[in-house]
Amino acid sequence: MESGVGDVVNLHFGWFDNAAEPIAVAQERATRELLAWLPVPPARLLEVGAGVGTTLALLIERGYDARGITPDGSQIDFMRDRYGKDFPVEPVRFEDMALPAEKFDCILFQESGQYIPLEALFTRAAMLLRPGGQLIMCDEIMPGEAESGESLHSLVQLKSVAAEHGFALRHARDQLARAAPTVALMLAATSRYREDLRQLLEVSDEQIDALDESNRKYQSKYASGKYGYVSLCFSFAGAQADQAGSSQPGSETPGVFKDIKH
Repeated sequence: MESGVGDVVNLHFGWFDNAAEPIAVAQERATRELLAWLPVPPARLLEVGAGVGTTLALLIERGYDARGITPDGSQIDFMRDRYGKDFPVEPVRFEDMALPAEKFDCILFQESGQYIPLEALFTRAAMLLRPGGQLIMCDEIMPGEAESGESLHSLVQLKSVAAEHGFALRHARDQLARAAPTVALMLAATSRYREDLRQLLEVSDEQIDALDESNRKYQSKYASGKYGYVSLCFSFAGAQADQAGSSQPGSETPGVFKDIKH
């Protein structure tokens, strides 16, 4: 309803250049900038948490040998209804995924990594990636040390576990200022479309109020610096930044990506 396109296109945060622009524009920017880190087609890619299939369909359109996974059966049904029964998506959790005959050149996590324990995430990624492959992730995180009772991964711990499994952090960028307007937009949207949400989704006022309260807590933690939002690019097994077959903005233009110091 908010995007005005009459359909569900993306489920992830937008990266806003200004808070007044449409959510759909900001979401497309987030995907476009993240995909700029990918190796060139026809690299073999895995999208973890394929959502409604928009990014996966775009990867296939660009000539990648791409497949996706999600443990959500309703998302699988949605994608196959939209793109056809042969759409390359599998109903499985990342940590349970069987090892393919051919390893991947790149694994992409767009706001899906936070739901996977770090040890399981990097253990499985090391099994699925070829030497020299990439792991690209954008997600909400805690910039500092892990804290009891918090559900988000700590960036400090994430980088440590990644290194233990042979992943070197090549690029990191703080996206919080650009991503945070998404939460304000959600709060405004639940107020604007409350009656529509109640009727179309059969949710109660109490459920909408609980969502709003959760989003207000996130806003507060973003403002205090307790929560953050980052985009990260790792290479596996110490691949060199100028390795053949990859096309990385940071390799071509040093200094474009701001290292996160925590």
